[in-house]
Amino acid sequence: MDIRHRDVAPKDNKVGTTDVNPWGSIGGIMTTGTEIILKLSLSVIFGGMVGLEREIRARSAGLRTHTLVCFGSTIFMLVSQYMWVIYKDQAVVDPTRIAAQIITGIGFIGAGTIMKSRFAMKGLTTAASIWTVASIGMAVGAGLYYIGFVSAIGAILILTLLEKVEPMLNRDWYVTLSIWAIKDDGITEKVKKVITEIGGQIRNIIIEKDKESGNLCMDINVRYQAKHENEDIVGKIIKIDGVKKVKCE
Repeated sequence: MDIRHRDVAPKDNKVGTTDVNPWGSIGGIMTTGTEIILKLSLSVIFGGMVGLEREIRARSAGLRTHTLVCFGSTIFMLVSQYMWVIYKDQAVVDPTRIAAQIITGIGFIGAGTIMKSRFAMKGLTTAASIWTVASIGMAVGAGLYYIGFVSAIGAILILTLLEKVEPMLNRDWYVTLSIWAIKDDGITEKVKKVITEIGGQIRNIIIEKDKESGNLCMDINVRYQAKHENEDIVGKIIKIDGVKKVKCE
């Protein structure tokens, strides 16, 4: 019987052992360590550009927050690309999954900058800027430097220029009045009358009464068809007999 032997190379069943140098070429996505450093550096610059504008205006999320969001988004994009190159031959890998989760995760950070008072919400613009900065970081991480740069400039122009345009628009003007007054059965009607004479329309009113002293605290949301100076509104209401303190926001 003719028996022949053939040498068979042992199979390597290990998963995730692709020989990839993180500082070298990996599928043409990232080329060198220099490019990785460039991406991270640009994310700090672009995120800082938008964050500086928010910082100057003393918003809840300023320079550091925006810079870190952009920086972190870039890191996630780099990790997403790198993981795809390592495991693409061993399993079905979607390189967009991590990127998609960035958008979801940024929502929690943005929500933390939004503050709700009784009649209004503040921080929506800052929340939107954080969301935008995250997208800029993703663009830089993907190597889309031009898009990242133009987006950063565009975000700054939107935040600065449109802020000057908004007061020029013929739109309704809302203010919230907090009024403290002594106990008086007719004080509420007096306040309503003055607000109406100024040209305001009362949208909501909340009245709280101190159980011990009987003094009143009124929170009134007022709409005007044109902008009114807060000092003028406060000055006329404070003259009402029985009103002790007025705050306008």
